[in-house]
Amino acid sequence: MMPLPSRPLLCLTLLPLLAAAGLAWAGLVPLLPASGFLPAAGIDRVMILAGTLPRIAVALLAGALLGLAGTVFQQVLRNPVADPSTLGVSAGAHLALALATLTAPSLLGAGREMVALAGSAAAIGLTLAIGGRGGAAPVRVVLAGLIVTLICGAATGFLTVFNHDYLTAVLIWGSGSLVQDGWSAAETLAVRLVLAALAAGLLLRPLALLDLGETGAQGLGVRTARLRLLALGLAVAVSASVSAAVGVIGFVGLAAPALVRLAGVTRLGPRLLAAPATGAALLWLADEITLALGRMLDGPMLPTGALTAVLGAPLLMVLLGRRGWLPQAPSPVAPPPETPAPDSRTWRPGRIFLAIGLAALGLALTGLLVGRGADGLHLATGADLEVLLPWRWPRVVAALAAGGLLGMTGAVLQRLTGNPLASPEVLGLTSGVILATVLSTLFLAGGGSGPARLAAGAAGAAAALALVMASAARSRFAPERLLLAGVAIGTAGTALVAVAAASGDPRMAGLMAWMAGSTWGVAPDQAMAAAAGAVLLPALALAMARPLDLLALGPDVARGVGLAVTPVRALALLLVCLATAAATALVGPLSFVGVIAPHLARLSGFGRARGQILAAVIAGAAIMIAADQAGRMILAPYQVPAGLMAALIGGPWLILLLGRSPREGR
Repeated sequence: MMPLPSRPLLCLTLLPLLAAAGLAWAGLVPLLPASGFLPAAGIDRVMILAGTLPRIAVALLAGALLGLAGTVFQQVLRNPVADPSTLGVSAGAHLALALATLTAPSLLGAGREMVALAGSAAAIGLTLAIGGRGGAAPVRVVLAGLIVTLICGAATGFLTVFNHDYLTAVLIWGSGSLVQDGWSAAETLAVRLVLAALAAGLLLRPLALLDLGETGAQGLGVRTARLRLLALGLAVAVSASVSAAVGVIGFVGLAAPALVRLAGVTRLGPRLLAAPATGAALLWLADEITLALGRMLDGPMLPTGALTAVLGAPLLMVLLGRRGWLPQAPSPVAPPPETPAPDSRTWRPGRIFLAIGLAALGLALTGLLVGRGADGLHLATGADLEVLLPWRWPRVVAALAAGGLLGMTGAVLQRLTGNPLASPEVLGLTSGVILATVLSTLFLAGGGSGPARLAAGAAGAAAALALVMASAARSRFAPERLLLAGVAIGTAGTALVAVAAASGDPRMAGLMAWMAGSTWGVAPDQAMAAAAGAVLLPALALAMARPLDLLALGPDVARGVGLAVTPVRALALLLVCLATAAATALVGPLSFVGVIAPHLARLSGFGRARGQILAAVIAGAAIMIAADQAGRMILAPYQVPAGLMAALIGGPWLILLLGRSPREGR
């Protein structure tokens, strides 16, 4: 047996603990009297005994529970990047609590933890149902969990649009707030930690035997199916208890076990002891940094969960860059887009173009002519149409343009990366656009204007794409590494935007409405500019159709026929960044349109770049106008932002794409 590497472990736990203790003391000093340890009475004493000390206890207990849950998840699933946030467990709890707040608020008293547990169990069940096919390859399971997280987030956003006043507390809680007004949460988490430690101790030996592999463990008498069910139940229950108490705290369950493994601890027993200690230290340190930033900025308190996501996403990218960290496995998604669809010979591309085009045209006319009032649907004609047209045509044109641009970027990205799930949303480009736009609006004079948003958005998309490509370069741009790196960038960007939203700046109100993906505020001149971009940028992409076809054969083949690979890739990526910035700056982030439209084009028989790009543009426009019109009429007179509708429509489609096994994909 290898000796326990105590020095690295002591550094991993003691250094964060000492740093957190120093920051905590700095926050306590203003409340302490010149003489004596605690104030004799008054508000300062109450703040220390009922606020500060319980918060420290909750941070330590929640971090320990998350470290334990992450270790169990990783051991059971044989997946070093599994944790409650990457498997959709925390997002499922968030959605369940939002639903309970609206439909059964009485459950939020004594039954709050059970509601969170039900949501977490449903989310992990969906994740394993999607990613468990083909032997539950690690990257496949994590991708499934991240997609479930995105869908749960879109559903929660949908509920929030119409119930913002009721769900304000849930939104604050969902960002991971450790604010306390007593010891009840700490006492509950302490009981849960004791019970979880006892259960983990009972499962220790059979879980350790899983290191021998499925066959080896079964040969020693372990009933692996029952063991996995029990262990997953334990990890989900632990995660749900933390979510019910303090909200969504991302990446602590990933970071603590990962750092312990990096310190050289490989045996399960020591990891089950070290990871909770490390998780406790990390979350306490993150919370104290959050409090210190709040004191420094003299503004509203920042959510702790947002900071853990900002710190955890780079860690995930570092882990992805380490050779051998993720086991090699077949691609977890369908075959590359250049592979012709199985039934391409039976489809007539001309008819498909006509059908998609007519569908987009019909949806556009519906958006211009049809509305919903108190007496149901009505058709605007004559004088009514003359009054309504100036209000309707800009949003229709904006939806068509944005959808077409995102369809084009998805098609180009999928051909460049050989990854059929690549899109601006999945690779984090839209998150880069959002973050850059928010920073430009808040910190630059005139940063909220249209041209400034476009320039900032293009720079943000380029920066996000560069980070993703750099993270995946060591794996030779393996599709699953690209996807995971993109989601990590997206998570960090979203968390930083949440920090900006918590700043209390009044300009964030308009930005939050824009980030929901609404088209109602598009002006006529913006719509015309978008239409021009939707014609020009796809035309440039079509001009690159032959180089894109050659790149699909591999860089060596492309160079062999005289193609300048690097300049072509750079030009294509520049085109992608401009199109993403134009679409996102116009109507905000639109989820999943960029991944669905190219697949519709491919399934329609368009295997070559020219046909696929053109069909993806038309399909993206049709999807976006359909989402916009559905959002306008489904709950009239209220309007669902088009981005949320697109996410709710596209999420299940993305699940179906990921759920196809490689053999089915062929």
